[in-house]
Amino acid sequence: MKSMDYNTGRYSMAAAIAGFFAAGLVFVSTAVFSPFSIDYPRHVVSGELVWEHVAVTAGTTGDVDRVFVRIGDPVRTGDALIRLDAGPSSVSLDDARTRLVTAAEGLGEAKESLEEADDQLDYARGRYNWTRSMYERGAVARMELVRTEGEREFAERLHERALAEYEAAKHEYDEATDSLALMELRFDAAFVTAPADGFVATLSAWEGGSFLRGEEMMTIAVAGEIFVRAFPPPEADVGLGTDVWIVAMTPLPHVYSGYAAGCDPDGAVRFRLRLKATESYRGLFVMAQSVLVVYR
Repeated sequence: MKSMDYNTGRYSMAAAIAGFFAAGLVFVSTAVFSPFSIDYPRHVVSGELVWEHVAVTAGTTGDVDRVFVRIGDPVRTGDALIRLDAGPSSVSLDDARTRLVTAAEGLGEAKESLEEADDQLDYARGRYNWTRSMYERGAVARMELVRTEGEREFAERLHERALAEYEAAKHEYDEATDSLALMELRFDAAFVTAPADGFVATLSAWEGGSFLRGEEMMTIAVAGEIFVRAFPPPEADVGLGTDVWIVAMTPLPHVYSGYAAGCDPDGAVRFRLRLKATESYRGLFVMAQSVLVVYR
């Protein structure tokens, strides 16, 4: 793009660039300050940004490994916000899972062996009882009775050993199950998650920082519970539902829509902000504690 220099009658690249920035400044000013248009009367009153919030605390003592969000970011219930250093825990968790798999396999094999021993013992006892009854009638020789008695005693010893192995395998399985459950609790505690839908309002955690269990790491401004408190003049006709513009006085002022949602006991009007749940509002929570409320 070129622009004509009227002093020389030639096109000047510098003049073109100046014209481009001038047009951009007019566009931005119009977009940002359009609520202040004097085409129709408006009122302007200063207000204070307030919100309902929930605290996010550390589930376990440890160092912060990762912080996944910034101030102003939208979050949903259950989203991962922070990860505490879980290096040793993750290794222990893998070991605990492997141990449980091995214990489950061992328990299955021990159960099969015990069931086979049960069947063998039932058969051996039944054969011995039948042989003894026949011996008492004189139908079989004593040698046959002694042989079946030995088979029964052998089956009993095998059953005792199989039962002991099963009980040991069951004990190992129970211990492995409890150990895995404990490791999973520790691992879950290493991930700090969002307790509610909303926006990150304050953030006191940083990567490498150390926190104790239960220590506050951030706060979440509850979605739909973000307001501006302001005191409109008595002559202003502000009723419930009155639409307003909220101007955040950040380095680049930003305009949000809102509406009158209620009054506080001290006479302040609460204007609820309409915020999109997918956008970041870093400037709003970091630098816009004081805002302007513009309304007709």
